[in-house]
Amino acid sequence: APIWDIAFSPDGQLLASAGNDAIAKLWTLDGKLLYALKGHQASVWSIAFSPDSQTIASGSGDATVKLWSRDGRFLKTLNGHRAAIWGIAFSADGTLIATASIDETVKLWSREGALISTLKGHRSGIRGLTFHPNQKMLASA
Repeated sequence: APIWDIAFSPDGQLLASAGNDAIAKLWTLDGKLLYALKGHQASVWSIAFSPDSQTIASGSGDATVKLWSRDGRFLKTLNGHRAAIWGIAFSADGTLIATASIDETVKLWSREGALISTLKGHRSGIRGLTFHPNQKMLASA
């Protein structure tokens, strides 16, 4: 199945992929599959590592974000969007997760999965987002 997104872990040890088969995968740099992260009910569109490389966030067409540990364990599901998640970003200190959706909103979550805020203003689906290094600004597109 097609791969929609990929990310290297910040420590440079792993690669994560987000697939049309509803599975996120963790790989070694030489291409060995370590873990198939199963749990989404639709295509996985986006994937991101936390800055400490210990948590992986996957966003799906099932309108959920799932958090996984580096060793492949499922941690938590973030519910709140009404449509596919197209973008995910961690803040530089790893305390915040931002999610971008086709539902025209950006949501800010704590790393533990508590919804902090919903940002509105777009008139179309949002594909990308990034935190400013000082963590005082978030850009979405």
